[in-house]
Amino acid sequence: MERKKQTLIAVPLLILVLISAAVFYVKVIQVRRDYNAIVTDLVNQEKHAEAAEALESLLPRTTGDLREDAVRTLAEEHRLAGTEPGVAFDQSVEHFRRARELDPDGMEPQQLRALESAEAKAAGL
Repeated sequence: MERKKQTLIAVPLLILVLISAAVFYVKVIQVRRDYNAIVTDLVNQEKHAEAAEALESLLPRTTGDLREDAVRTLAEEHRLAGTEPGVAFDQSVEHFRRARELDPDGMEPQQLRALESAEAKAAGL
């Protein structure tokens, strides 16, 4: 009787653990698919501002190696979006600022100068 009672508790608990693991796995796969779609549809098509926006919304759902890849790609897309022709100076500065937050070592000298100039202007110097 005691053994049957333990089995009645263990089986549903095992099923719950398996379902939870499956749901987690499906979510991880979906986030990876979303990231790959952004890279294919936006990054590879050089739609940098759109890619940065899409990656910003995806970033909170990423973990582990995918998060590192997403952060690196996001920083690069912000850097590129800030250098696109026709982008207003203020928008470029915002893209460069976000890129610097994500990957300070990846900034190019002219991007850093633009940031420093905007920050000096904002500080009234």
